[in-house]
Amino acid sequence: SHMQFIAERNPMLAASHYEFFTTRLNLPQTADTQAEKNHRILGEAVAKNPDNLQVWQAWIRLFLRQKRFEDALVALRKGVEMATQIQTKVTLQQFQSEVLFDSASNLAETQGEDATRIQRLTLLSEAVRLAPSNRRAVEQLVILGFPLKDGQSDSWLFDAKAGAQPGS
Repeated sequence: SHMQFIAERNPMLAASHYEFFTTRLNLPQTADTQAEKNHRILGEAVAKNPDNLQVWQAWIRLFLRQKRFEDALVALRKGVEMATQIQTKVTLQQFQSEVLFDSASNLAETQGEDATRIQRLTLLSEAVRLAPSNRRAVEQLVILGFPLKDGQSDSWLFDAKAGAQPGS
């Protein structure tokens, strides 16, 4: 179809289709149908060229717009394995860290802060392990009272905190 041709030529459009149908036109069914097509197109595109970060970005953004954090993380883990360039692997890991952070934030919003504390600690500590430069994740861990002793098991977190800018 014409739409599929456009999406294949410009995968960056795929994620915005979902938003267009849901927010502007208020047609969730159309959006979900289109989203499934786009997931297929984007999945095929990254399989053909696992080092194309723009396509990865579009695909992950589509999952995030749908609040499908688990699917986004599965795709990113696959991406880290599939990527041939070290820079791509590193960038996808940073993405993974961001998605873990978003997932933790979403849990707090949808299921309450107290009920999800342990889950969020787990997600956030994994986010910081993958990308110690993820300041938002480091800050949230500190707010949640993650122990910041310089013990061997969590020295990566201590290092991350030490590397964060003053005032964080």
